Amino acid sequence: MRIHRLPTIVANQIAAGEVIERPASIVKELLENSLDAGARRIEVDIEKGGVQLIRIRDDGVGIFKEDLELAVSRHATSKIQELKDLEHIASLGFRGEALASISSISRFSLSSKAIDQEAAWKIQVEGRELETAVEPIAHPQGTTIEVRDLFFNTPARRKFLRGEKTEFDHIEEVIRRIALSRFEVSFSLNHHDKKVFHLLSATDDKAWERRVEKLFGSQFLQHSVALDATASGLRLWGWCASPEFLRSSSDLQFFYVNGRMVRDKVIMHAIRQAYQDLLYSGRQPAYILYLELDPTLVDVNVHPTKHEVRFRETRLVHDFIVSTLSKALGPKNSGSVAAKDVIYASHREYPEAYSKPFQRQIREESAIYHSLGQSTEDVSQGYLGKAMATLHKRYILAEHKTGLMIVDYVLAHQQLLYQQLLSDFQNENSQSRTLSVPITISLDESQVNLAIKFFEQLSLFGIVLESLGKQTLILRKIPNRLAQANAQQMVLNVIEYLSSRSEIHKEEFLELLSEQVSKVLEETSLSQLNQILRELEENIRHSPKSFYKQITLDSL
Repeated sequence: MRIHRLPTIVANQIAAGEVIERPASIVKELLENSLDAGARRIEVDIEKGGVQLIRIRDDGVGIFKEDLELAVSRHATSKIQELKDLEHIASLGFRGEALASISSISRFSLSSKAIDQEAAWKIQVEGRELETAVEPIAHPQGTTIEVRDLFFNTPARRKFLRGEKTEFDHIEEVIRRIALSRFEVSFSLNHHDKKVFHLLSATDDKAWERRVEKLFGSQFLQHSVALDATASGLRLWGWCASPEFLRSSSDLQFFYVNGRMVRDKVIMHAIRQAYQDLLYSGRQPAYILYLELDPTLVDVNVHPTKHEVRFRETRLVHDFIVSTLSKALGPKNSGSVAAKDVIYASHREYPEAYSKPFQRQIREESAIYHSLGQSTEDVSQGYLGKAMATLHKRYILAEHKTGLMIVDYVLAHQQLLYQQLLSDFQNENSQSRTLSVPITISLDESQVNLAIKFFEQLSLFGIVLESLGKQTLILRKIPNRLAQANAQQMVLNVIEYLSSRSEIHKEEFLELLSEQVSKVLEETSLSQLNQILRELEENIRHSPKSFYKQITLDSL
């Protein structure tokens, strides 16, 4: 075949294949255009998960009549003028392909009234090259875009779409993400003319928190640390969850670079590094974070969907994120461990290996240490060694003949609880206790419906729930062994677990339940610590995850 130029409609549909994966992709592109147009109010109407209709109205600056035909053609944009503009992009969109791609696979109409125009105008395109004339229409300032019958002319692509609920869930997730990036803009979402949510414009810290709470519930904010730090021309602010709110999935991880939602490998690695001492059992951190920097220091022209970015100073950004989050999650905020959190166990008698200046520094700060007393008994050592000190009410430091043993008491207790729950379940001895005051839990309708499907299976594990209306669950019973757990948070974690599974896997679910109890070390004597170590050695035979770390003398 000879080389030839592709027809416009084919080129547009190829571009659509890169940018438009599902209805949610269209919503994202159109919302970004509305925000770039300076909109302060955006309304989204959806029918049949976006396949039948996507309608987005905004009160932005609008589009001039003379530019309407150009707006739906390829590589037409108001965001950049020349090549050097790519070096400091401050807008969300800039490629000029979205409207052309969307109109090539749908019945598309665009109505708009520009800020300085007296009349409004409308243009329609139906999956082919533009032929329809621009016509006048009654319309307030701003723009309305309607996308109907998605993929009507590309049925093969329509077959890849999921069910109506799944597609709508993706749309709702996109709007939630974008609503977090622009607090000053109000958003409303309707599905089949039924209001899903309406977010008012937020202009101060308290209003921002109310929006976050409305989108993700109060638990996240209650277990989060607010941060705001600047250094070397970078600013990082937002909220990061404390270790008590670690999750089993990454559904509450939002990171924005200059207002743009991204999933960048450098950023993800930095966050994981900051949380590395706090993560266990495959848990995931939760955060809503915003990085601001000079647009010339970040390249957003990396991927067609603009989800990835490239930093000019990668190491600087990485280290700044790690440092800021580590400080926010530090001991004052119930996070990582610092040297002064050590509780020494021998009347502040320090090993000879410590240098004189270090000994003097510790003695000067002696008020922050708690003595466990001098142990005179001869303690027989098991494989976990002989207790010397506790660290941050979680770790037991033990002397071992090969070096140092660090025992994670919280994780060890959870492993012990897991074995007890597993034994109860296998012996059909899952005793539960009836709550004297049943706990009422407010959820959205989809979460309640999900829980209802698993009521019978959950009862086998000693968790008895009932529904009260479309958005409320009542917790009647919990397993006896989980009496110390936060029952409401446990139910929320259980529903999060069920949301990504079609059935309950016994071992996996029991491990989740065991993680709901975090028993910490209170002021404890050396004798009591050694007794704890011996009990752990005796009772934990086959631990799914190691609860101790051995540091040999050779590695020091």
